[in-house]
Amino acid sequence: MDADIITVKEIEEGIPQSIRPFIAIDALPLPRACSTIIEAFWQATTCIERAIDKRVRNRINVIFAKAPFTLNLTNGQLVYTPNNEVINVCFEHIVFLDCEKMSNFKFPIQVACILEELVHAFMNISDEPLVTKLVGLLYEGVRIADGKYHVADSTK
Repeated sequence: MDADIITVKEIEEGIPQSIRPFIAIDALPLPRACSTIIEAFWQATTCIERAIDKRVRNRINVIFAKAPFTLNLTNGQLVYTPNNEVINVCFEHIVFLDCEKMSNFKFPIQVACILEELVHAFMNISDEPLVTKLVGLLYEGVRIADGKYHVADSTK
């Protein structure tokens, strides 16, 4: 095993036990430089766990990569290319997380951006303003101003 690579198993082990069966991880070999993004993902899964505990029924797929995203299927591959301004995206039950784009943001913003996609996927909510409000309620690391996430503590 390459110590410089984050494995899918390692990512899965950080997901809260109660929702772990409902999250399938697909990832390119991720360098250790992406470890803060994985930690942000774990924080986001902890936040969403409290909101969906005992209510989650459907499994979601989470892909860690950079755009264009490739989801490996049993009978082929699904390739998705988002618009340039898109950081992460949820399409139905598939969450695409762009590790390269997220690395440009502070940790609390990374958590909020990931949590936003988990809210879309698990709660089946497409209304962006509502999702933003929910993220603000579920995660104290950000505050919402003008519909955008801001680090709650400006000293971070």
